[in-house]
Amino acid sequence: MKLTTKIIKPYITGLHLGTYTYLFSNILDHTISRSQTLELIERNPKLYIQSTVSNFINLIGLSPIYYIIADNVLLNDTSAHIQFMKTLAIVLTHNIIFYRLHKIFHECKHLYFIHKFHHNFIKPIPSNGNAVSILEYNIAYVMPFLIGAILFKPNGVSFQLSIAIISFLNALIHCIPLKNIRLFPLFVEPNHHLAHHELLTAKYASPLFNVDYIDKIIKKYFKIVENTENIEKNKTS
Repeated sequence: MKLTTKIIKPYITGLHLGTYTYLFSNILDHTISRSQTLELIERNPKLYIQSTVSNFINLIGLSPIYYIIADNVLLNDTSAHIQFMKTLAIVLTHNIIFYRLHKIFHECKHLYFIHKFHHNFIKPIPSNGNAVSILEYNIAYVMPFLIGAILFKPNGVSFQLSIAIISFLNALIHCIPLKNIRLFPLFVEPNHHLAHHELLTAKYASPLFNVDYIDKIIKKYFKIVENTENIEKNKTS
């Protein structure tokens, strides 16, 4: 009984999540992004195979194992309803942590090797969203979810929903035919991330909240506050 509840059930849940993401991104590859997929296969078939293998290892191989750990150690809430605020909090936490790590990978030359494989895809297709090194998948994709679970203690349903939101959006922002979609500045547009694949030095946010924009607003606010304080000091001196 313990084997079933502690290992088999969470493994199947993690396998479902990984499989859904794998299938969703591949469906997008061969429908909306069909022309880009065929172009990648024709231009560099080896790279396309590497992407497919990477997706399989990360989503089908590793994800179920991590879900077993999360289910046994972090998900102590046994309720079965959707906790919308906790789901949103985990998604936001993931976006913020991913943004910081992603930026560090680019700015620190000694760490760029972790992220380098993903940038072989200059004109990405949806499944390239999870075509990352195992080390990057562990650090930047999985770890933020675990931290979110530690901080907000969601139930299984809410935790799974947060993973699904991030995973599905991650496929969509790598979809070139969606590049003309325009959203409120608070959210990441596909064009933002596609530009990142070309520029490498800007637009690090992914895949929902535009942390680049939020970070810019926060810095601008503190700069205004600092300038105001300096003006007040000059008046009183």
